[in-house]
Amino acid sequence: MNKSVAVKSIEFSRFRNYSKLELGELARLVIIVGDNALGKTNIIEGIQLLSTMDSFRKPAWRDVVQKGEEQAHISLVYEANGCENNTSLEIKDNKRFYQYNEKPKKTRDLLGLLPAVLFTPSDLQIIQGPAEFRRLCIDNLGCQLSRTFVDIKQEYTRVVKQKNALLRDGYTDQHILASWNRNLAKLGSSLLEHRRSLFEKMREKAAEVYHQIAPKESFSAEYVPSWQLLDEKNERPESYSSSEGALPEVELGAEDKAPQPAFFEENGEKRAEQTLQDNRQTNNQTSEEHFVSLLEKHHFAEARSRRALIGPHRDEIRFFIDGNDARRFGSQGQQRSLALALKIAEVEILRELTGTDPLLLLDDVMSELDEKRRRLLLELIGTGTQTFITTTNLSYFDEKVLKEAQIIQLPLDGSGGALKETVPAPKKTTRKKPAAKTTATKRTAAKKPATKPAVKTKSQASTKTKAAPHV
Repeated sequence: MNKSVAVKSIEFSRFRNYSKLELGELARLVIIVGDNALGKTNIIEGIQLLSTMDSFRKPAWRDVVQKGEEQAHISLVYEANGCENNTSLEIKDNKRFYQYNEKPKKTRDLLGLLPAVLFTPSDLQIIQGPAEFRRLCIDNLGCQLSRTFVDIKQEYTRVVKQKNALLRDGYTDQHILASWNRNLAKLGSSLLEHRRSLFEKMREKAAEVYHQIAPKESFSAEYVPSWQLLDEKNERPESYSSSEGALPEVELGAEDKAPQPAFFEENGEKRAEQTLQDNRQTNNQTSEEHFVSLLEKHHFAEARSRRALIGPHRDEIRFFIDGNDARRFGSQGQQRSLALALKIAEVEILRELTGTDPLLLLDDVMSELDEKRRRLLLELIGTGTQTFITTTNLSYFDEKVLKEAQIIQLPLDGSGGALKETVPAPKKTTRKKPAAKTTATKRTAAKKPATKPAVKTKSQASTKTKAAPHV
């Protein structure tokens, strides 16, 4: 039986549009409802920053701090294995400072402690967009599963940037580039093994889910390394995109050697280091020596284009529906089904490899799905995963879901908005409160259902935090 984690409360201070917001006594299903531009997505972003340590918006950190303020602060309390833990984030001077149970921590140390899967309308870019989005789909999952993956990816990206700088400056002599190529081969072959192994898991799980959505259609996927792409394009490097892929900001002191796969051992649940290696396809392995030979083969192509063309930062992932490339020929409905299948596959992989039910963060996706796809997603919600959903319309949910949900109605800024909640109970109980301030009360075991105030708002607030290292 998988262990579950549950966010108990979260507090925002001077973050985005919230001077002060406190959400307490949170249920297993939380629905945040309100018109657009009221801050629903800001709440999802805050939870993501304290679980995956990243924001899907990729902001400049100074932009999340309220205008006229020097710093923003978010804190989250969650329960795992009967123990409460606190993670907090202070954003100041365009930098992030994390604490875990009141102790300063780096991003790397927190990844995987509170696993989460985010699904937004922009995730269609995984299917429709450039290869970077598909690589990130795999890599972001890998970063939650393995600190080793984080180390390799971070160090590999550093070496690629250094090599690109040399090539742009005209240093194209093979002898000059030899040391960078050796590092690229060492780190690149290791990253490729990890990513391909995780890709195989993702392909298997996504195929199962997609069959549930569209049983008459077949799904398949292919991992295409950079050198194969280059050969397909007849070594025309100018046809390549300039995108090299992005990374979550992670501050490390990684060694140049490429570590072996090692997955998290959280909550007392030991995970075998070879979990993903067992699923690796032998014919997909690329040795360090082979990687060096590929770099040498394509040296002149890289010299002409003045950028690194060989390595996992240029790899492609292709999805197929009934043998047709889903990116080029898939209908809008098929592409949405595939994006949904990939996200559900992420949940299943995190469950399997960590032994923990991850958080599920759904930002305004119900409006993008038809009734069948919404029903499949809601079935996933009922499997023990704590879920946060933003929506502009409660009619997307049936009465059973609404009875089990805790509903938070926006706005909550004292401008006429009110708090509206539904507490898990035999009968739905709703109560409106003034939004300027609400006082938390404990849920009782009385037979009569009682409303559970979960939100506190204040117009202004100041929060003291301890200094922590910059991540």
